Amino acid sequence: MFKRKERRRRFAELHRQLTQALPSGTLLYLVAAPTDIDFIMRRALWGHLSPAQLRRAVAGELQDPWVQHVQAYESTFRAYAPYQRLFWIAMPVDAGLEGYAKGSAKQRFRNWLAGADSEAATTLEGWRETADTMVRGLPRDFKPTPVTEAQQEWLWDQFCSLGAFNDPFPAPTVPARGVFRRAKFHPRGGRRDESILKVTRPDTPEIRPSYQSVVTLFGAKKLRFPGSEIFKLIDHIDPALGRVNCAMRLSLNHVQDEKNHNTSTAKNIRDQVRQRGIAALNDDELKHQMQDLREYNNLLSAEPGQKGMNVDVVFAAGADSLSKARNLEQALLSIMDRSGVSLRSFPGSQAGLIKVFAPGNEKQAGLEGMGHPTTPTKFSRFVPLISTGLGNSTGIPLLVNYSTLRREIVLLDLQGASGRGHVGVILIGGSPGGGKSHCSKIIVIGLMKRRSRIHVVDPTDTREWEKAIGQEPGVKVIDVAGGKVSMDLLRLLSPDVGGEVFVDHLMPLLGYPAESSEGDRLELLLEPASRDTKGIGSWNRLVEVLRQEASTDADREMLNKFEVLSNRSYMRALTDELLEAPDISKLSGLVWNMAGIPLPTSTENDTEHLASRISRRERAGQAIYGICAELSQQLFFNDSQSSDFIVLEEAEGYLNSPAGGKRAHKITREARRLQTGLVVISQNLINDCRKMGTEFVTQTILTRFDEDDVAKAHLERFMGITEAEYPDVVRRYIDDTSPPELNDTLEMSMATDDFDLAMSDFGKTISGREGECFFRDEFRRVGRGKLLGAPTAELADRLNTNPNEQKSTDGASKPSNGQRGAA
Repeated sequence: MFKRKERRRRFAELHRQLTQALPSGTLLYLVAAPTDIDFIMRRALWGHLSPAQLRRAVAGELQDPWVQHVQAYESTFRAYAPYQRLFWIAMPVDAGLEGYAKGSAKQRFRNWLAGADSEAATTLEGWRETADTMVRGLPRDFKPTPVTEAQQEWLWDQFCSLGAFNDPFPAPTVPARGVFRRAKFHPRGGRRDESILKVTRPDTPEIRPSYQSVVTLFGAKKLRFPGSEIFKLIDHIDPALGRVNCAMRLSLNHVQDEKNHNTSTAKNIRDQVRQRGIAALNDDELKHQMQDLREYNNLLSAEPGQKGMNVDVVFAAGADSLSKARNLEQALLSIMDRSGVSLRSFPGSQAGLIKVFAPGNEKQAGLEGMGHPTTPTKFSRFVPLISTGLGNSTGIPLLVNYSTLRREIVLLDLQGASGRGHVGVILIGGSPGGGKSHCSKIIVIGLMKRRSRIHVVDPTDTREWEKAIGQEPGVKVIDVAGGKVSMDLLRLLSPDVGGEVFVDHLMPLLGYPAESSEGDRLELLLEPASRDTKGIGSWNRLVEVLRQEASTDADREMLNKFEVLSNRSYMRALTDELLEAPDISKLSGLVWNMAGIPLPTSTENDTEHLASRISRRERAGQAIYGICAELSQQLFFNDSQSSDFIVLEEAEGYLNSPAGGKRAHKITREARRLQTGLVVISQNLINDCRKMGTEFVTQTILTRFDEDDVAKAHLERFMGITEAEYPDVVRRYIDDTSPPELNDTLEMSMATDDFDLAMSDFGKTISGREGECFFRDEFRRVGRGKLLGAPTAELADRLNTNPNEQKSTDGASKPSNGQRGAA
């Protein structure tokens, strides 16, 4: 939806190429199609199950954690009533490659005189060849797909019963009925002066009557590109009112034919001026017609290689009741008027105009004189064939696309990203209370149920990750600060990697930079051969060897630092050989609980005079963070057969440390080859992730930010949305993303229960607005969305991180979304 100007120009150029290649008389439809909920669920299951398992799951015969998780979302999906926008092209194959251009009528007449049989096998085969040739001439980006008979029958029902027919678009494998079900059109569906058409289905009583208003595009001269994408506006109308479809008839001719026609038209206008004499001087309409004609001729002369064209645009707004149809028509007229577009309704002509929506009947629609002369270049700037799709074809249910009012369910497939040449990394940013923590846990639980291994580094004192995923099968929680497990890298990692990693993480703890003579000395000592010869298998054994070999002042200084650290209580996890060395290789999930372990800030890490003031306890915390992530990374990188993920929440100090930044950068650059991914949750992604190579990461979720400048910076950096290009979008993101409830008009007459509820909700996110966000997907498509909550009440309670709501025991009303209180 939200593209940089250069990308929008590219899309416009593709539309120009498409229009230039179409035969004259082509019909272009923008059709609303309800989404099959079962199809969404099959998509979510597809990447996890084999074809045989998928069939069993659809039939309800397969009990699998992921299948049950997806099935729990069914009622949520149905509540959103998602639908898609189909782009349907009907080309006149019976008129030759140029369609109904000038001269084609004579050829069709000669064919008729010659007795050509339109149903003969040779004629039909010729039309198929013509259709194939036409399709091959279209830009490949649009991926045209032939429709089946069942899909044509569906289009007929959609046309006749717009707003009352809610069957999803049939799959190519669905058999056809072999008949178009009868429809009866009643020209006066409303009052005598109304432009409402009533359509009933005499043979299909289960389809309710449809009430439709048909309006034509009358004027759109003030539109400028970018910003002229008016055909997207029909998806910004409340779908509860009904559905809006659009039909366009494109008549194209060679430039010289158009100029000849314009010359004749100009002569007719001048004749009218002469005949009307003085009265013509006061007639602005004739002046405007002549001015429009000159502008059109200038357009044709500016690009002589393109065609001239005339576009008829018709909108149909349909609902299942007369009152809804009236409201829907008014909503359509209003939203177009606000964008500088004039639509006109013609009472009494509805039954004729609507025929443009039935391919083959468009000539009976009475559109003569309603067209808009233009060129493919100018028409292309309206870019009618723009998809609002987000996310992946399979994966975890993530959010609902809110880019328009036409809701779509968005799936996230981090596990399959490496197979598409991308990294399975997602960044989730926002201020507390916006939903980022809730969202990250939904993602992680989905990954685990799809059999990925997950290692979480949890800094929270509330141990929220233990609460969220500790009940999942195969999950272990390690309380690092409790001093119950060993973090000694020389015990935990194999000799071929342990020495190098030890230097990376422990040298800053000793007060040395990793690139130093002391670091070189230590790295040589920890070479695999040296470790084997001297038996260096732990921190304490390393200290003994240093004590034995210390021969210079530098050696003795380093030994002294090791000995001082060995006696510190906060170093017990790194120095106590009696602690258990955890075996994490067989776990499906692991939570490194870091509560109570301090970290330095990124400013302290990067500023020389502040770095010298970092306490040893903070340096130890930084080393322990790095060791946890290192253990997970080494395990995952050595097993590329499974899909594994590391989760880092609010780990600014680690990510901006030399070792942490380097390890995260390695994942963003190389992990796609090793099926290892990363989930980062932060209140400031720009600051926290600046050393990890975010330019290689595409998938990002931004929830609400409380500070305007931070919000603008994130929107520009990660979504490509600038205030200069999209001022309204930026302002809406700042002011209207999961806004708080600020009820300043509490009434003294409120009942006690209402007063208590109003007081308890003050300042919290407005109920139903939780989880609003911007999302950039794997393919750099950007859109607004609303994060899905937990599919069950039990899971929602596990993911609730709001301590006030967790302590509440007064039975107060709780939000139904399952995201209230998410951080």
